[in-house]
Amino acid sequence: MRVVSILSYVLVFVAVDFLVSFLTYPLVMRSVPATRIEYFMSSIIFSELSGFLTFFYLIKRRGITLREIGFTNTRSPLPFMLTLIIALAYSGLELQIPSVGEYAFQLNDLKVIAVLTAVVAGFVEEIVFRGFVVTLTREKGVLRSTLLSACLFGLAHLEWGFGGVLGTFLLGLGMAYVMYSGRSVIPCIIGHMLIDGLTEPGLAITFLHI
Repeated sequence: MRVVSILSYVLVFVAVDFLVSFLTYPLVMRSVPATRIEYFMSSIIFSELSGFLTFFYLIKRRGITLREIGFTNTRSPLPFMLTLIIALAYSGLELQIPSVGEYAFQLNDLKVIAVLTAVVAGFVEEIVFRGFVVTLTREKGVLRSTLLSACLFGLAHLEWGFGGVLGTFLLGLGMAYVMYSGRSVIPCIIGHMLIDGLTEPGLAITFLHI
């Protein structure tokens, strides 16, 4: 598949995700402040799933299966070790932000929603940005494939500001390396879920001022 075609599929995912987020944002902001972040995290789940279902429909029509883009297990322990190291290091840095650390280990309804959001976002974004992009651009070379995946992942988080884009770009580099080490997106999904599960909802509150 040509790079232009790959970019078009990713663009559709991002566009649907952003459109649904845009349409639900007024509803989130009209909610009472005490429950606003819960509504916002729920809207992320809805927008990510909307983007993914559209993306999945399109690649299925093209004859591409999830297994073909890396949704298959790996017997090597290396990718799981790497993703754990990356997740702990990245989360450790994020937890230095006071509001992120404040919410990290709370056990309440908000944290449950945040963990559900982490599960959805981890699966969806790793399938798209690592499984799909890295697998289908592998023939272009490791460096180009890794940079393309990380750049797209960073740009997909523009609403988080420069710090968010830079952080997700660096995370994208690490996760692309994990993907290459085991030819499986599953370790990437696990790492992404761990990071979001630990750092949300504090990260959203910090960067998006919800």
